[in-house]
Amino acid sequence: MEIEELPIEEAKKKGAMALFGEKYGKIVRVVTVPGFSMEFCGGSHVNNTAQIGMFKIVSEGSSGAGVRRIEAVTGHGAVEHINHMEAMMKDLAASLKCRCCDIPDRLEALHCELKAVQKKSEELTQEIAKAQVSNVADQVKEIKGVPVLVQKVQADSVDALRNLGDQMRDKVGGVVVLAAVMGGKVSILTMATKDAVAKGAHSGNIVKAVAKLCGGGGGGRPDMAQAGAKDVSKVDAALAEAAAIIEAMLK
Repeated sequence: MEIEELPIEEAKKKGAMALFGEKYGKIVRVVTVPGFSMEFCGGSHVNNTAQIGMFKIVSEGSSGAGVRRIEAVTGHGAVEHINHMEAMMKDLAASLKCRCCDIPDRLEALHCELKAVQKKSEELTQEIAKAQVSNVADQVKEIKGVPVLVQKVQADSVDALRNLGDQMRDKVGGVVVLAAVMGGKVSILTMATKDAVAKGAHSGNIVKAVAKLCGGGGGGRPDMAQAGAKDVSKVDAALAEAAAIIEAMLK
């Protein structure tokens, strides 16, 4: 290995490689490994590895096209890093109530438990959805020959609300207006069949009008639209106005 300090222009003429994005002064340190590389300040700053002591890589990434960069701590810094990581492992083991060597197995067990709980939750959500769909018949009103269902439902996500809307629209036909409270906010969904749209129903206008009544807004297509609102206390009152809103636009 050869190390020399040269004016930057002279170093460039020799073919020394500079790293993209790095800043260099008028005099640069050039490290050459014969037959392998020549770089601006690109090599070791010690004569042998004994001067470095312990060496621990802490990160690796890209610093440019075709260039990888590693960052490491050495000597006392490496010892401090390892001590810190060991303390973190002990804290994690204490939280998981296991030995450090058992952390991987404990995490895998918790992962399996979580998956089981999630599966059970999904099954319960589906059961709730089925129950809500099966009980809609008594809630349907006919307005100018169009079946209309306006209902407050339980749903834990927008996707679940859409799925529920699809099922209810397919079951009752006509126009379906659903509202669900999620995380302290209101989500409103309106769907309409082709026949209902042909008679003047427009989901985007319906959902916009209903959402406005509880401090929100939204819109969408004639056959499907969504909206959000903040005032949970006004959801029931807003839904109570939905039938009149729909009646006003039907032919």
